[in-house]
Amino acid sequence: FSKGTYYDRYFPATEEVWTRSYVWTTNFTYEASAGSKYYYLHNPSMGYPNFFLINWFGSRQMGFASQGEAGICPNGDGPYDSCVYNPNVATVNLNDNQWYCIEAHVKMNTAGQPDGLAEIFVDGTQTLGYYNRTFRGPNATNGPAGNNFGSNTMTALRHYTQAGAGNRYTDDLAVSIGGQRIGCN
Repeated sequence: FSKGTYYDRYFPATEEVWTRSYVWTTNFTYEASAGSKYYYLHNPSMGYPNFFLINWFGSRQMGFASQGEAGICPNGDGPYDSCVYNPNVATVNLNDNQWYCIEAHVKMNTAGQPDGLAEIFVDGTQTLGYYNRTFRGPNATNGPAGNNFGSNTMTALRHYTQAGAGNRYTDDLAVSIGGQRIGCN
């Protein structure tokens, strides 16, 4: 679909999601000023936090982002800010003209407790792993920056094209709720 368009895939409310998709690019340049987003996990009827799968600042490596996170970001920003998560386990560049299996895993934290996580695997190799995260704060509703734990669970994956030039294809997108990894086979 065209840049700026999107579709939502809804699923039952959950605090833990695995996604899997295959990605191919041709003559693709990732957005250098911000990043090229693939999709995000969110609850359209609630506030933050939201979670993005993204190539940051022109990088060919898959990264992760959160918006409205209650904890301190890896770079020290926050609380109640948007956080940049760069690969911190292994390096896999997403080169043109090759299929990649991208798996992402997000688990919300217990309200106000540092037990959330974000992980990314590329072709089965873990490239990103952040643990003991405080995505949700202690406020049930109307927390700072729209963050709340009352009913803020993930209910949708918004798949869209935002930023970047060239052709990018996604195939065989799958979503698993409740902690079951999908795998690339």
